[in-house]
Amino acid sequence: MSANLRSRLQRMREAARQTVADAGPARAEGGDPGFPSGWSHVADGVRRARWCSQPLGLATQAPIRLAAFARRFSAETADPRRVAFFDFETTGLSGGAGTIAFLAAIGRIDEAGSVRVVQYFLDDYPAERAFIQHVSEALLDVDAIATYNGSSFDMPLLLTRRAMHGLDALPAVPHVDVLHPVRRLYRTTIGACALSSIEATILDCSRDGDIPGSEVPQVWFDFVKQGQCDRLQQVFVHNRLDIVSLARLFFHVGLIAGGAAEDPLCDPIGRAELESRLDSDRAERTLRGALASGDLRASRALMRLYRQQERWQERLDMVPLLPDDPAGLFSRSVYAERVRHDIDEALALALRSSELARPGSTLRQRALRRVDRLRIVLAGGQSSGSSSSGR
Repeated sequence: MSANLRSRLQRMREAARQTVADAGPARAEGGDPGFPSGWSHVADGVRRARWCSQPLGLATQAPIRLAAFARRFSAETADPRRVAFFDFETTGLSGGAGTIAFLAAIGRIDEAGSVRVVQYFLDDYPAERAFIQHVSEALLDVDAIATYNGSSFDMPLLLTRRAMHGLDALPAVPHVDVLHPVRRLYRTTIGACALSSIEATILDCSRDGDIPGSEVPQVWFDFVKQGQCDRLQQVFVHNRLDIVSLARLFFHVGLIAGGAAEDPLCDPIGRAELESRLDSDRAERTLRGALASGDLRASRALMRLYRQQERWQERLDMVPLLPDDPAGLFSRSVYAERVRHDIDEALALALRSSELARPGSTLRQRALRRVDRLRIVLAGGQSSGSSSSGR
């Protein structure tokens, strides 16, 4: 261990001891007047509470195909009742070694379609190891773990804190980040895919009196340093409602990808991408419908689908329908030269591509080279067929 790391850990231990001392006798002895009801200590410095939502009508019988959430899980399925919905509340969003998780919620669906949530709360820094152990144990014996932005935050933080406390690695289990398919479905139609935005527009729910996420860390700091409990209940409710929304979104995405639900706010291109992981024929129908309605983005998505299926002629037939973006214009220039043998059109399209492409980008450089070569061709300096690079 380096001297810098050793000194840093020593400072953290001293700060933790000072925090307990500053909290006074009531905190040190575990007495917290005004602490929300329903919590019990399961270890020194770690509390647990259980809660159950109203029945939400969530389907629990058919297995969920996890490819809807990530293509790499093409062969994986999960029993809906064996999916753990997981969320941390932490001291910050940096995700670095100094970030502490102090509240965790793990939800499971029961046979009635309700979300049963267990929460763990960290009383103070010295109990973090026990807190992390209890959270980890609640994530065992599951078919999958689902989070919202958890691939960037919650899961790395859990693994980092386990490693810092010398705990073994968790057993391998599929982790699906529901944020990623939600972005595919709604980024172009809704914009920001923060959970609060998705709740308001897709789940049709609102949180009255919810605490802003930016204020959550300070509530815990106030509890640790001064024993203040007055806003803890808001944080606890915020945390478990995140789990309920996550569970609802998980099933919503599964239904959309499986063709069992319609949503006019879905981007058809994003929907087809999810569908293609489960049923390529359904994805093609979605894209064909989008193309017929005038959405030229579907042409590029169809080209990708046809390439996967080695349907080369149908893929080539899509090129003239590509949109007027730099990449589409470039491909149409190649098509105009090689298939239609129209050098004037090929040059005009390459020029437009070079003008719209981002300065310094590889695409712009390729487009400019293509422009130079096509001008030489038109001047009679070489034949169009002398280059096979598509430049």
